[in-house]
Amino acid sequence: NGFFSTFINPFEIYINRTRASDSTLIHELLHLLTHETFDRNTSTRLNEGVTEYFTRKVQGAIDPNNNNLLGFLQPRQSYPNELNSVNATRNMIKNVVNPMLPTIRSQ
Repeated sequence: NGFFSTFINPFEIYINRTRASDSTLIHELLHLLTHETFDRNTSTRLNEGVTEYFTRKVQGAIDPNNNNLLGFLQPRQSYPNELNSVNATRNMIKNVVNPMLPTIRSQ
């Protein structure tokens, strides 16, 4: 539906206008805004998962009740496995690591 290219300077986003949704544009824009260090030092799976996570956060901020009030945001179905990995990591940090921080800091 779309992709972001770092091989062209300046960087460009390509969108298939006949297939892409508006959330595809958000997703590709987030790739454009991602720092090169992250892009170059992470796997494609992690990069897509993190980008998809933030795509859905932006989409939720635009339309928090998922009412499609703006008439253009469709629910995302992209990168489910990658997103599940990022959400699992986030939940582990939130539920396991964060509660341990006071103990670790006091040692």
